[in-house]
Amino acid sequence: MQAQGAQALLIGATPQFQADGKQLAGLALQGRLPTVCEWPDMARAGCLIGYGPSRTALRKRMAAQIAQIFRGVAPGSIPIERPSALELALNLGIAKSLGLKFPDALLATAGELVE
Repeated sequence: MQAQGAQALLIGATPQFQADGKQLAGLALQGRLPTVCEWPDMARAGCLIGYGPSRTALRKRMAAQIAQIFRGVAPGSIPIERPSALELALNLGIAKSLGLKFPDALLATAGELVE
């Protein structure tokens, strides 16, 4: 990544990146690259910033839709929805190890601060 001039790493919300997220974040940290991940809980796995929908909220919504199907609603009639809320998680330990400081305004909006 450094040889190609990367200044940061974005870890997308794909199953493979999720499975290897901790390892990818660790390698990026070794290379002194800040990481932004598309799931808030990934900040706990070593990403500098995690931003995206809550998996818990998504699963609850999915369960409600499955319940509708079991009650006889045709799957095609259930609308496709976007997440209703996004969450921000910041990893303060990773920021410190990279020599970075989050602005106070960003800290105030974060739903989770990881030490």
